[in-house]
Amino acid sequence: MTQRRTGSILCWVMTTSVYHKTRVRAINSTWLQRCDAAHFLTNSDRFLDNLTPYHTVFSELPDSYFKLFWKTRLALYYVYRNISSQYDWYYKSDDDTYVIMENLRSYLATFDPNEPHYIGFRLKRRMPQHGYNAGGSGYAMSRAAMKIFADRLFHEKSLCPYHEWEDLAVARCLASVGIYPVDTRDKHNRQRFLPWKPEQHYNADLTNMHHLDPNEIRLIDGMLYGVAAGIYNRSGRALGTK
Repeated sequence: MTQRRTGSILCWVMTTSVYHKTRVRAINSTWLQRCDAAHFLTNSDRFLDNLTPYHTVFSELPDSYFKLFWKTRLALYYVYRNISSQYDWYYKSDDDTYVIMENLRSYLATFDPNEPHYIGFRLKRRMPQHGYNAGGSGYAMSRAAMKIFADRLFHEKSLCPYHEWEDLAVARCLASVGIYPVDTRDKHNRQRFLPWKPEQHYNADLTNMHHLDPNEIRLIDGMLYGVAAGIYNRSGRALGTK
């Protein structure tokens, strides 16, 4: 039976103990609270408390950039099988990424989670035909896509061979069963998912930003949900309107 669409989003952040006192705390106190469910996947419980939703699923894996694909592969399976298979969307994020959840929700609402979708910042330089989604800025996978990965792709290594670039390897894995990235630019041809710092790339439909330090994450959150929200509440209209 097809599940009813609710727009629910489970967010999971890949991290390591080196950043438990910095990046994890910044994310846990800002945008992660706006997800319907939130989890950090890491390698140990060092410096973490019961206010931080974490799972030490990487404790047996080397903490190396060149092992990112194995970590992501395990994380995709673990999240769907061991945390929940009931959410519409599963959003993978790095620990130096900021997400504007309202914009992400609004955009994902244009897709059916009962169909296999894989949504993020599409690159084509190494996969020119269909492309792949940049890993750093994060990507969303629908419930249907997660089920296919957990039921089939995780168990068939021939369909998901190793590659040192995690995002390329994930895309190649999904492409083996016909799941491809889509063009996620807005109607003005602006990117919604940013794999780099925002700088001159702010726009009203932006969903996330990457390569941010903890102070930048807190600053952006304060500007968006403190200053801007206060102006909106006083004026009765959104910023930028007349």
